[in-house]
Amino acid sequence: MTLTDLTERRQAEQALRNKEARLRAILDTAVEGIITIDEHGTIESLNPAAAKMFGYRADEALGRNVNVLMPSPYHEEHDRYLANYRATGERKIIGIGREVMGRRQDGTVFPMDLSVSEVQLGGRRIFTGFVRDLTERRQAEAALHEKEAQLHAADRRLAEIMHGMTEACFALDRKWRFTFVNDCAEPLFHRRRDEMVGHVFWEVFPQLRGTPMEQHYRRAMRERMAVAFEAFSPVSQRWLDIRVFPTADGLAAFVLDIQLRKQAELALHESEARYRTLFTRMNEGFVLCELLRDAAGTPCDFRLLEANPAFERQTGLKTKSVLGRTAREIVPAMESSWAEIFGRVVATGEPAQFEPYDPHTRRWYEVFAFAIGGERFAVFFRNITERRRNEEALRDSEERFRQVVENIDEVFWMSDVAKNKMLFISAGYERIWGQTRASLYASPRRWLAAIHPQDRARVLQAALRKQIRGDYDEEYRIVRPDGTQRWIRDRAFPIRDAAGTVYRIAGVAEDITARRQEEQRRQLQCEVARLLATAETLAVTVPKLLRAVAMAFDWAVGEFWEVTGKPEKLRVVQVWHAPGAKLAAFVKHSQKLAFGLFDGLPGRVLSSRRPEWIPALAEYPEFLRQRAAARAGLRSAVAFPILVNQHALGVMAFLTRGTVEPDAGLGELFASLGSQIGQFMERRRAEEALREAHEFSKQVVDSAAAGIIVCDRAGRFVVWNPFMEQLTGHRASELLGRRADEVLPVLGGAHFRKMFHDALAGAVFEAADISFDFPETGKRGWLAARFAPWRDARRDIVGVIVTVREITERRQLESELLEITDREQRRIGHDLHDGLGQQLTALEMKCFLLQEDLAAADLAPRRETLQEQTRQISRALRECVTVTRSLAHGLAPAAIQSDGLSGALERLARDAHVPGQLECRLVSDGPVTITDPQTAKHLYRIAQEAVNNALKHARMRHLEIQLTRAPDGLRLQIKDDGRGLPKRQKARSGMGLEVMRHRAHVIGAALEIDSQPGRGVTVTCTLPLKES
Repeated sequence: MTLTDLTERRQAEQALRNKEARLRAILDTAVEGIITIDEHGTIESLNPAAAKMFGYRADEALGRNVNVLMPSPYHEEHDRYLANYRATGERKIIGIGREVMGRRQDGTVFPMDLSVSEVQLGGRRIFTGFVRDLTERRQAEAALHEKEAQLHAADRRLAEIMHGMTEACFALDRKWRFTFVNDCAEPLFHRRRDEMVGHVFWEVFPQLRGTPMEQHYRRAMRERMAVAFEAFSPVSQRWLDIRVFPTADGLAAFVLDIQLRKQAELALHESEARYRTLFTRMNEGFVLCELLRDAAGTPCDFRLLEANPAFERQTGLKTKSVLGRTAREIVPAMESSWAEIFGRVVATGEPAQFEPYDPHTRRWYEVFAFAIGGERFAVFFRNITERRRNEEALRDSEERFRQVVENIDEVFWMSDVAKNKMLFISAGYERIWGQTRASLYASPRRWLAAIHPQDRARVLQAALRKQIRGDYDEEYRIVRPDGTQRWIRDRAFPIRDAAGTVYRIAGVAEDITARRQEEQRRQLQCEVARLLATAETLAVTVPKLLRAVAMAFDWAVGEFWEVTGKPEKLRVVQVWHAPGAKLAAFVKHSQKLAFGLFDGLPGRVLSSRRPEWIPALAEYPEFLRQRAAARAGLRSAVAFPILVNQHALGVMAFLTRGTVEPDAGLGELFASLGSQIGQFMERRRAEEALREAHEFSKQVVDSAAAGIIVCDRAGRFVVWNPFMEQLTGHRASELLGRRADEVLPVLGGAHFRKMFHDALAGAVFEAADISFDFPETGKRGWLAARFAPWRDARRDIVGVIVTVREITERRQLESELLEITDREQRRIGHDLHDGLGQQLTALEMKCFLLQEDLAAADLAPRRETLQEQTRQISRALRECVTVTRSLAHGLAPAAIQSDGLSGALERLARDAHVPGQLECRLVSDGPVTITDPQTAKHLYRIAQEAVNNALKHARMRHLEIQLTRAPDGLRLQIKDDGRGLPKRQKARSGMGLEVMRHRAHVIGAALEIDSQPGRGVTVTCTLPLKES
């Protein structure tokens, strides 16, 4: 037996076990995770810290590849890394600590610090990894960084806030020096920052000394307390809100510009005043109320606290009698629903609107209530009794409307927007469309199917686009089940809900077939009238008329038959036809024919003088062109006469391939067209005759040996014939259309204007002895003119016609005749004075001597008888001498030549004076000098003739001769107080009056004679200034 001492070995093994136990205890209690793997990456051990760190139990991770603890891309790359290390020995992380990402069992990733070491045990490579979870550290670092960033941001933000705030901010130290000034302070204080920072506050703003603002600042600095105040700053000239706070260094002040707020406060005061005005003047009633509840908290009543003046007008209740009282106290029978509604308003804050009836006031109200806080609410209301009555009336009206639409001829309809449902259709639909309403209700698309195919697409597009806009108004044709067509006018408008959305379409459709036919006929009439109005010749116009009528009714051929030739026959003189060889052949055949005045369709119409229809040409033997019409496919015909005053000028005939039935309306149209065309033809003939008459009148006027002037009512020349051109030197082309007084001043005088206006008033008169002087031709002399009104065809005066004759030669002859007459009168007067007068005077002297001798002789027995005889002879001789002298003086008025016209008239008055019987006197402004002896002589003769007429006929007591100056010239007037002129003498004017008028005309004077029965006669002769 061999005994070996194992004590040392056992001690060594025990020591080793103790060491392993200590190592295990260290590993198990280590804070860091410790993981060992072999050279292939298989986990051989991991301590509890590592297991906890990665979320595994120790036995779950053992034997697994360590890459399960790694996230991508480390998970995929780790095996390749180990293989590369085994092959090359190149280290990348062994012996080097670094931060990597680990992956827990639940897949979450976290940061960790990894250190790897390598040992050789028994020829094996063992890798030990020391892992420390960095999550908390990273979080702490992140939090620290975030705090630092926040602090930096806060610093920046504070600076930005201080500079960017809307308030001005500044800081002062205890010595009143500026240490900080933000951006807003500069414009507010009207100083730059560098002008304030470092400077004493009171030096920068000396105008603040002695103000309340200084007291507030110094109080804050002295008592180390916050001070807030509002003041008007003399620095910024604005209202400021200033808050001053004590700081460790001094003061900080925040200054807010409240100028706008102050203005707003002023505006608020004004607004409150306006609100109060509105409150008192508004038409709606307003009342402020307080809700009242019962013991259970249920709203049961409300109290009226305040009301506006409209409250009384709306309710009829006095405000003073209701304020402070509850509604039930005012209206005991008030419905409980009022309190319930107002209770919901107060509870929910949601406004309420309702329309109750108040039996107390017997009125309907529209009420709007809203909460204003607590148990209080406000109510706006207005009396809508009238509106409710109107609504009731509207409902009645709607019922009446329904009854009306069921009985009117138009179709009232209503559908949805998409046209998929017909909501209402009136009974007129069945009458017009010829279909039942039930069929349309069942299939609304039947409306579209009934529209004429040529109109369908247009109407559908318009319905979808325009009906919803409200401008749908379409006219279209429908085809009824029996095949007949009707024209429809369809109008529609949208119906909107409360939100303004269109949800229905309503419309009215009416049958306008008759109207369209009438429009077609009117259009034809207008076209015919246009053609006739613009027509030049009948040959050009008639084919256009035929085409217009034929095209209007879709007829194929139009013919115009006229009575021509000898003997008279009806022949086609104009024709129109639609394109086609057969129609052209029919027309050519017709143009070769000539009918008797009673043959065929044209002859029948010509004799009857009314429109005629042939619905079927084949059944009408009197139509003489049946075969030709059949070859051209023509089946019907219609014709109407062209009449003027029932005289037939021709016939228009039309043929068509369709069927034309007699139509009373069309017959009236044809009668009208026939009359219009007949009037056109007659007018053309009349115009030709008028042109001939006008040309004849022009030749007469141009060849007249007298001047002819025609002016319109405005005085513009219309006619100026060649005689006037030769007389005046003015061409007609220069004068026509121009005013007479603008071109020829001589025609603008007052005398001419009076004659012109008298002629416009209808007077016809002649003016003689008009002097003229035309320098253009060098002609001077006298004219006689006749003024007469120019009347149109209706006898309305449209101007004046003046006929002018030159009387210069006649005037000269008359003057010479008067001069000869005056010379003869003077000669006779001188002969009477020098011959007979002297002899009579001698005889008178002899008789006087004889009388003296007889007185001396002794003839006592016969003395008295002889003396009486001689006295009679003497008286007779004196009368002869007086008459002879008077006659001689009248024939030769020498006084005019010796002492002028005034002296001659003085002698005339003295000779006419008879003491006790006739008082005759001359009234004059003084001596009147007239340089022209002929003019003075004519004036004297006019006075002499007037005095002689008065002596012969007037039976007067007073006679007055006046010679005075007047504004318009020299005036000679002879006035008596006798019996006046007899009416018959006024009418026929004696020779003496005519002689006076002639003498006045000779000297260019105007003579007027005025006579009133029993008031005498006044003769006035006015000589213009230039003549006097």
